[in-house]
Amino acid sequence: MAINSGEYHHNEVTDKLASDFAQRCADLFNVEPEQLNQALAASSSDQQVNQLAAQLSQQLSIALVAAQLGRGGDSAELDELRNELSAIKERYAKQNRQLLEAQQENAQYADEHVQLKQKQHELAALKHRLTELESDNYNSQSERQELLDAVTALREEKTRLEQDNQSLKQALESQRQSNMAWQEKLQEVSSQQQGNEQLEQQLTELQKENEAVAEQLAHYEQLVSRQNQQLSELSEKLNETEQQGENHQLTVERLQQLGEQLREQLSEEQAAVAQHKEENQQLIERLERQDASSGDMAQQIEQSQQKIEQLTAQLGTIDELKEQMQAQSEQHEQALQEQAQQQQAQFEQQQQQWQARLEELEQGLAEKQSQTEELDQQKQSLAEELEQHKVRCEQEEQEIEELKKQIQELTNRHRDERERNESLRSRIDNDSRQARQAFDSLRSEHIELKDELEQAQEKMMEYKLKFDYAQKQLQSDS
Repeated sequence: MAINSGEYHHNEVTDKLASDFAQRCADLFNVEPEQLNQALAASSSDQQVNQLAAQLSQQLSIALVAAQLGRGGDSAELDELRNELSAIKERYAKQNRQLLEAQQENAQYADEHVQLKQKQHELAALKHRLTELESDNYNSQSERQELLDAVTALREEKTRLEQDNQSLKQALESQRQSNMAWQEKLQEVSSQQQGNEQLEQQLTELQKENEAVAEQLAHYEQLVSRQNQQLSELSEKLNETEQQGENHQLTVERLQQLGEQLREQLSEEQAAVAQHKEENQQLIERLERQDASSGDMAQQIEQSQQKIEQLTAQLGTIDELKEQMQAQSEQHEQALQEQAQQQQAQFEQQQQQWQARLEELEQGLAEKQSQTEELDQQKQSLAEELEQHKVRCEQEEQEIEELKKQIQELTNRHRDERERNESLRSRIDNDSRQARQAFDSLRSEHIELKDELEQAQEKMMEYKLKFDYAQKQLQSDS
């Protein structure tokens, strides 16, 4: 019963010493005992290392207790065991420090790996942003190209309008020259007409209005051609009217000449009648003086009277013809006046139509001018938008350049980080290889220590036998 209690007390003391040893090692390494045991178990590729360490600590503790119980039985061996225990503690402390450094480096490597992942995500985000900016830049370039095309189209339209205006101006200039030629011809015709001063004035005003229309409305060539055609028709009508007037005038002149001839003949006949009257009066006086007449003289007198009657009848016929010619001349003048009034009414109507057309053309010209001003304003706004778009494009290009620089910097940093990671990985590999080599050396040392422990166990058996013998001696003495 006493032996069992002694063994139980010995085992309890041994466990306590082992736990105290583990606690001191943990305090030495500034870790928990369980973490130390887990680190020792995880750091070895062979699970027997942990078991050997525990057995070694337990056996060394047992040896220490036995040495203390032996009360200085072999101090040299006890010092040797203490030295071996200190050496083992130092080796385990060194190994634990290396393991902790390796864990810290692994943790640092993990942090750097996380940072590298974050930087990769940032780089991917920057690449995505760069892609979006390039897409926006492409869209901006397409919009800029559309604006440039629109501006080019407007410029081409303006150039075409200027060319059309120039061609219309040239056509109207030639038409104006032609109108001037017609005006000269009309002036020549109107200068030859007498009694048509009002018509000439109206024609002059009409030509002035035509010139004003030709000068103001340069791009309406069709209307000018139509007006010129109307003027040509009017000139033809005037020529026809003048020709008819000339024909009537010739007829009147002929009738007047005939009347003059008849007047001359009548004057001659009257002079002859007067002469015959005088002669008859002389004859009558002679007859009265002579109181005699002959049958021949009476016959001559009768013939003279008949001749006078005939001449008087012819004179009446001439007067009637003169009255008829006068009536025809009045009718012709009335017809000319009516025709002139009709032409005046036609001119006034055409003038009103041309005035209305002129107002329409002026309104159209004002609308065209307003459209031109709107086009100029649109062109100005497009130019301003184009300038703003150029500024935005330059800013976006600068941002793209800055992003490219940032991407280049991130790429360089990523390359540096990758090189650092490679160097860190190689260093960790070297450390791992060195740790494995250290573990291999420790395993070899553990094997050697195992052999030494076997020798120590043999010595412990000797100490145990001595202890048992000493106990028996004590029991026998008691």
